[in-house]
Amino acid sequence: VNYKGEKVTNGNNEICVLKYRPSKRYRHPQLDKTITKQRTRGEAKVMEKLYSNGFNVPKLLYVDQAKGSIWMTYLGYTLENGDPSSLKNWLWEQEHESGYDNNVVKDVLIAVGEFIGKMHLDGVVHGDLTTSNIVVMKNRSVGLIDFGLASQKAPVEDKSFDLYVLERALLSTHSSHAEEYGKWLIEGYNLAHSLSPIEGTSVERRLQ
Repeated sequence: VNYKGEKVTNGNNEICVLKYRPSKRYRHPQLDKTITKQRTRGEAKVMEKLYSNGFNVPKLLYVDQAKGSIWMTYLGYTLENGDPSSLKNWLWEQEHESGYDNNVVKDVLIAVGEFIGKMHLDGVVHGDLTTSNIVVMKNRSVGLIDFGLASQKAPVEDKSFDLYVLERALLSTHSSHAEEYGKWLIEGYNLAHSLSPIEGTSVERRLQ
């Protein structure tokens, strides 16, 4: 296992990422092992489900439930300033460019909202939906990482909380554009619910 931050590749020359849950000394050792195993298994199941259903999430390569380790493929690319292409970093880059294109940002945020809507319709709630866990790809499609707090078959309350967390993240890091960004997110979310408008409306009402 490489802990030095160097890039590790698999046989297909894909960059790999290791997520590791260290033991918590304040927990009873047996309880710690049980929690680590359950959370690692749950995260891996959500990732596998979404990947199998065509969502742009990391591909599982290896899971060690007992040690709390998940190997996965890397998602995203490196921006010109050297930062990873999280939605937060990508928006900052766009906002500070002299040729800031509102339409490009709008298309990406609508895509983010549509991704979230489709994920919710698939029965998955992320649980930690910040702009750091959303990834923008080179072709301006989007993906999602870090499913440590994800759950399945969640109620409307949890789905609306996903959107609430994301709106608060946008407000804290992109305050001057947050209202506009939020509208585009909801536009994409409703687009995903075009065949299930009642469910989309109930989530939006709870969000309000």
